[in-house]
Amino acid sequence: MLTQRQFTPTGNPDVYVCGPTAFVETIAEHLIAMGHMAGNVRTERFGPTGAIRA
Repeated sequence: MLTQRQFTPTGNPDVYVCGPTAFVETIAEHLIAMGHMAGNVRTERFGPTGAIRA
């Protein structure tokens, strides 16, 4: 899908990926494989913490 949208690394853009860990890791790897600079791929992960709420 990323390549279909022509999300190219032209101009070395900063790219932000936020989501569950597996999603973030997969998308970040694809972006780097497409030629995006690893330092420009910013990530933030979220998901269950395992904490129990009372």
